Amino acid sequence: MRPQGRGLPRIAAQMRADEDEGMILQVLADARKVGDDGDGVFGQMPARTDAGAHQDRRRMDRAAGQDDRPVTPQRAEKSISAEATFNTDLVAPAELQRALAQLADRTSSRLRGKGLLAGTVVVKIRQHDFTTVTRQHALPGPTQQTRVIAAAARHLLEQWCASHAGARVRLLGVGVGALSQSVQMPLFEGEAAAGHDRLDATADDIRARFGARALGRARGLE
Repeated sequence: MRPQGRGLPRIAAQMRADEDEGMILQVLADARKVGDDGDGVFGQMPARTDAGAHQDRRRMDRAAGQDDRPVTPQRAEKSISAEATFNTDLVAPAELQRALAQLADRTSSRLRGKGLLAGTVVVKIRQHDFTTVTRQHALPGPTQQTRVIAAAARHLLEQWCASHAGARVRLLGVGVGALSQSVQMPLFEGEAAAGHDRLDATADDIRARFGARALGRARGLE
């Protein structure tokens, strides 16, 4: 009498790479029942089920680039931000404000690049001991203008610095949230607002042509 199961590893190895797990387990179970060492079990292999054949066809279609599964849309953006970690901790308020202005500029540019408006501004501050806080400010209305976002971020940082004099800052971040789709702004907003929009558009165009670091706001270059 032949020892049962002696050929089971060889049976599994002979299975086609695209056989589903259920078929492999069924073959091994049949082999144990008849005490087959693997030499004759494939002659007794049960016929491929309709479900198995359907799975094979789906695999072949997908390999050929055909897939009828529904496309899942990308999740809507919830926030956009920019952060900077400093090699040397920043302490002086002027240095912190310069860094913050650059981050606000980057965040605003990304916001416009995605065609979105922001309703809130968030400042992230991490100290040298890795204590991390965030401060948030709700804007009076949705915007994508750098000057508005930078002013809100500057106000949040000033408030934090007033109660943390001499703190060593390792990381700063500026983010925006409460995002919505950009729409045509009303004409009665005035020439000043339109001028800021043109300035932002010009800055974005220069960055697109010459790189993200090709331009910085005056406050960031002081």
